[in-house]
Amino acid sequence: MRRKYPLEPLLRVRGERVERRAVEHGIAARQGEQKEAQARAAKVRREQSEAAARGVQQSERERLATGGARASDLQQAERHRAGATERVRALAKNEADAAARAEAARQAAERARAALGEARAAERAVERHAGRFRARVARATERAEEDAAAEFSAARRPGARRG
Repeated sequence: MRRKYPLEPLLRVRGERVERRAVEHGIAARQGEQKEAQARAAKVRREQSEAAARGVQQSERERLATGGARASDLQQAERHRAGATERVRALAKNEADAAARAEAARQAAERARAALGEARAAERAVERHAGRFRARVARATERAEEDAAAEFSAARRPGARRG
């Protein structure tokens, strides 16, 4: 009868832990990618808003330089500039928040990757132990079969004592 590996449940648990950690790592990696994409999009929105505000200011300066602007136009341009500055400030805050969330997600993905590595290492250690156990059992079985064959051969030899 073959001996069963006594730590078979541990081997199964280690395998399940690796699978669970792999799923967690995949989820964390996807979330990190999404947060990074959101941070890049926030940066693009802020840059576009800044560029648009600079464009409006430049056109207002040109109108003022050519003498085509009135006092009411200047007041309106100043209100627009103040609003644009506030929008850019809000977009910059959103960008910083998105970058912080992306960094937190990246760190979470890194922790999940490390946990996956540890789980795989533990699984490999148990698998190596199981392999050594099975090899010992196979050698012991082979030795027992060889001993039995030698005994049988010795018993069948002419002149052997039979009891």
